[in-house]
Amino acid sequence: MGTKLKKYRILIVDDSDLQRAVYRRRVLYPDDKNEYIFEILEAKTGEEAKNIIKKYHPDLVILDFNLPDTRGTEIIKWMQNSGYEDIQVILVSSIDSHEVAAQGLNLGAEDFVKIPYDPEEMRARVKAHLRLKRIIDHVKRSRDKMFKLAQIDELTGIFNRRFLFEKLNDLFTKHTNEKKPLSILMVDIDDFKHVNDTYGHQVGDEVLRTVSKFLRNGIRKFDIVGRYGGEEFLIIAPGTTKDRAIRLGNRLREKVKFHTFKTEKGSFRVTISAGIAELLTDKPRDVNDFVKIADMRLYRAKSAGKDRVIAQ
Repeated sequence: MGTKLKKYRILIVDDSDLQRAVYRRRVLYPDDKNEYIFEILEAKTGEEAKNIIKKYHPDLVILDFNLPDTRGTEIIKWMQNSGYEDIQVILVSSIDSHEVAAQGLNLGAEDFVKIPYDPEEMRARVKAHLRLKRIIDHVKRSRDKMFKLAQIDELTGIFNRRFLFEKLNDLFTKHTNEKKPLSILMVDIDDFKHVNDTYGHQVGDEVLRTVSKFLRNGIRKFDIVGRYGGEEFLIIAPGTTKDRAIRLGNRLREKVKFHTFKTEKGSFRVTISAGIAELLTDKPRDVNDFVKIADMRLYRAKSAGKDRVIAQ
């Protein structure tokens, strides 16, 4: 079987039916070298172009400078300011002006072509920009992947300690300045060493993943949960008073407590303990002191018998 071809979405923006037909039939005609598959979209006005860009996010826009309702350069400016700067733009114009070309390129167009143009040359330019778009997309995916890896704990799929402290520092400063409540919960799996020793580290890893899932699914969208280290987790709850944090901790504790893990060596359950600190009532000196207060209360929960939440 041959290599699956990538489909590229191209938007032609021109109020001339004839010009759009030329692009379709002489520039973007079916590729005899099996290099590209084109999905062609068309717009006659700048407003139509904006709507199509919003809906379909094309890979490339062939954009006429003179449109009935605006200039092509205004569309380029709008794209740059609206999050569509990754779309390749070829600005075309029948005006033989270095000023028009410079304006378009300075605003963010990748290329300028004067009408009349040679269809083969125009087609070569389109292919060149699609190759560039492919490279840009690859780099963006790689960057996003690396960025995610820098934030996420590989085993559990939740945030890692580094990201937790970055967010907690930001939120600590923000909520201190605004005098708004901010709670953190230091959560630990009780007797986790016993799980590893009895059932093995693979089962221990599954326990970590499952507890992480319960914590992630049990918080609000704007709360943050991450793996603090080992079998410890940190939950950051903006705008949350101590009483609400206690309720949250107990709700999560109940979810974990009644889940049964099944293994070849038998079934078992685990429990969690949590220590809570709250910004306005505990008045920590800094982020480290904030975490230390929650950690100290977690230790008290452990000492008091485990499977509990302590906030004092």
